Amino acid sequence: MINHRRAYRALPFTILFFSVKAFSLEIAPGDYEPIPAGGSVLSLYAKYSDSHERYLQDKKLSSSSKLRTQVELLRFFHSFSIGQDTVLQPQFILPYGDLHASGDVRALGSHQGVGDLILGTPLLTKVNRQQDVFSFGPYLYLPTGDYDHDKALNVGENRWRMLWQAGYIHHFNEQWAVDTAADVSGFSHNNRFGADKETMREKPLYEYQAYLRYDYSPLSHIGAGLGYLSGGETSVAQVNQHDTQRTLYLRASMSYLFTPRLQGLVVVGRDLHTESGFKQDKNITLRLATFF
Repeated sequence: MINHRRAYRALPFTILFFSVKAFSLEIAPGDYEPIPAGGSVLSLYAKYSDSHERYLQDKKLSSSSKLRTQVELLRFFHSFSIGQDTVLQPQFILPYGDLHASGDVRALGSHQGVGDLILGTPLLTKVNRQQDVFSFGPYLYLPTGDYDHDKALNVGENRWRMLWQAGYIHHFNEQWAVDTAADVSGFSHNNRFGADKETMREKPLYEYQAYLRYDYSPLSHIGAGLGYLSGGETSVAQVNQHDTQRTLYLRASMSYLFTPRLQGLVVVGRDLHTESGFKQDKNITLRLATFF
């Protein structure tokens, strides 16, 4: 019989790292190009990833720690003008996840359900004649998702999370651009972590992303870039888990405008280096967005 309490003791960092990474706020090239004031965008995402290797403090613990994730997200935002060349784009993101562990970590089991609701209000402004864009805004993760302290895997985190993200797009010309973003996340405590309802704390988590993009037509591009996650060391019941995250990942993307109001996007990638947690062998995102 699987002892889930023992699974918590053996693999606490696994659960924390997965939860944060699955719902991190990755950008795709062109995401922070402002849409005209008064316009709206409704997007549906399908994200898939799988992992086989597990690490702690840069040491491989297993090559058969299989974790499969399938996440769908519904995202909506509307653009409001607040000045010349400046818009505010309030939005919400609602995820739904399906998590399944097997191999050496099969004791973690599986879980599916609604994730934590995310509310954001980024500000976007064009800063020069080249139409370069600076963006900055907060994203609040509400503890509304499905969470069961008796389960090792959860879609909801049972805690508040505040993320601040800044971005800058530099246009070399009408076709070539570089998209960059940096963010920091702070977390409240989870006071119902694990079978014993212990208190879990996490230090700030940082993420950096940079992509080179070529626009071969309006709202259609190909691009590639790198991202880096760092920080997020956790403690459970005041015991340090020594699970600081340092993950370098690769992404390549392509978007296509099917009609003036319908855009498709595909992003593929993998982790190049993972210091603690699951190393993703593949990461695939599909997105369908409609403009109105």
